[in-house]
Amino acid sequence: MKIDDLAQELEEVARKLSVRVSYEDLRWEGPGGKGGSCRVHDERRIIINKALNKEDRALILARELGKFPLEEISVPPRVREFIEDSRADPAPEGP
Repeated sequence: MKIDDLAQELEEVARKLSVRVSYEDLRWEGPGGKGGSCRVHDERRIIINKALNKEDRALILARELGKFPLEEISVPPRVREFIEDSRADPAPEGP
């Protein structure tokens, strides 16, 4: 599966979970500078550093989605496998 297709599938999983995904200019150099999940008021969000390459953005999105209850929604097997594998991968290096 191409990385662009995988990213689209991951974003669809986020939509099903009512999680807003955004790609921002994160200037923070320390931990969390690559992205992560949070809650803003009643909205669940995943914010990812847009300066990262496509693969790292997909990896961060998958890792953060893995923190949500995926058993409640339909997730394609290949996408579910990528999410599960991303939990074991170390955080990508900075941009």
